[in-house]
Amino acid sequence: MSTPTTTRCTERLTADNAAMVLIDHQTGTMPLGVQGVPPVQMRNNAVSLAKAARLHNLPTVLTGSAADGPNGPLRSEITDLLPGVPRRRTRQ
Repeated sequence: MSTPTTTRCTERLTADNAAMVLIDHQTGTMPLGVQGVPPVQMRNNAVSLAKAARLHNLPTVLTGSAADGPNGPLRSEITDLLPGVPRRRTRQ
């Protein structure tokens, strides 16, 4: 007999049971990359996630911090793909 947790984990992800949250994909943070991931690959991965969210009509939220400071605004490659998507900014 399966438990609700097991059942829920075997469901396919759909726009009804999933969402995309893209965090801190900003002009000032993306060039730094992640250790072991070149900045260009990091940008391409983020753009691919945004394209997947748009293609599958996933509810999506973009977040960033300190847009007026060193982090800069969200990358236009992502915001252009997702017009009208809610954007949240945290303050530091």
